[in-house]
Amino acid sequence: LFDSFPLGVAVSDATGKIIEANAMAEQLLGLSAAEQSQRAIDGTEWRVIRPDGSLMPVDEYASVRALREQCVIENAEMGVMTPSGDMTWLNVSAAPLPLAGYGVVITYRDISMRRRAEALVETQRDLARLTASALSSDAVWMRCLELARRVTAMDCGGIYLFDANQQMLQLVVHHGLTSPFVAAIDRYPVESPNAQLILTGAAAYLNADDLQAVELYRKEGLSCAVVMPI
Repeated sequence: LFDSFPLGVAVSDATGKIIEANAMAEQLLGLSAAEQSQRAIDGTEWRVIRPDGSLMPVDEYASVRALREQCVIENAEMGVMTPSGDMTWLNVSAAPLPLAGYGVVITYRDISMRRRAEALVETQRDLARLTASALSSDAVWMRCLELARRVTAMDCGGIYLFDANQQMLQLVVHHGLTSPFVAAIDRYPVESPNAQLILTGAAAYLNADDLQAVELYRKEGLSCAVVMPI
């Protein structure tokens, strides 16, 4: 019955350590029940963001609040980064368990499709506003980067423009990247593998394993990357 329930369900002990998780929780979080049992509900391993894209502090987690305040917390929306680097959007509810040795029961409902649809509608609206604005080109590209980050739930990124005269991709705006990293990636000659990947015109996704194989990306601490030609 526990594993056949259509929502993700996890249970913690009185200290907040996860002691049980069903199959749907494993699927949504990208973590086996055994891996979840190595974590606490307020563990530093979790990477959770608010609906506005900002990092969610641990004390705002529905599970943490339910355990601390000993009350039911319902319909808290948050994005959870899985170990593979994917962002899963969840509607989370949590309630104290009035049983000896137990802490809270947590339920997860996947709302990723709804969030993506909302983000696309908002992005289309904002792009329409941009085309009618009198902003400088740099400001327009920075706003486009913000919109791309909203749709993909990425916390950093950049936009390249192709310079036909110099046959080169040039980074024109960026956000959330360190100075040494930007210096290393600010331009790509057209014959470089990175430029060729972008110039195919097809979107590409790089997961944690892909990025960990490259020292530059590993040092920057990147967990996933999306290439979206426009």
